[in-house]
Amino acid sequence: MSVESDVQPSAAETVGHVALPGTGKHDPHATRWGDFLKATIKLESSDLIMKTGQQPKVRIRGELKPLNTEPVSAEEFWQIVQHILTEDQIKDLHKFGSVDFAYDYSEKNRFRVNLFMARGKISVAARNISSNILPFEGLHLPPIM
Repeated sequence: MSVESDVQPSAAETVGHVALPGTGKHDPHATRWGDFLKATIKLESSDLIMKTGQQPKVRIRGELKPLNTEPVSAEEFWQIVQHILTEDQIKDLHKFGSVDFAYDYSEKNRFRVNLFMARGKISVAARNISSNILPFEGLHLPPIM
């Protein structure tokens, strides 16, 4: 799936992190971050995995699959970090090497995010926490269950 198509939410969809006047801070679509989150939701994947210099990947039914997009450079990753983290969180990232937080993409979708340094490069593991409750069959559990 290309994350370049059909990725702009309406203003009503972006609720948890609102843009600060004149800065675009916390606006998920100020960077490709919002594109990656939207693809994660659209593909009904459980996780978004990002590593500097690699294509972002999503976990679908336990299998990691790369998104059809360019790798995220160190410079672009830093721009994403500056858009989604507060100043205190950026300080914690530098001090402790990681930061955990919740990111509200929309009214129905939020992510539990671990942003961390691995071998001196930024990485992200974001778990999709949807408000949609799946029926038992939708969980794709083994038949023994």
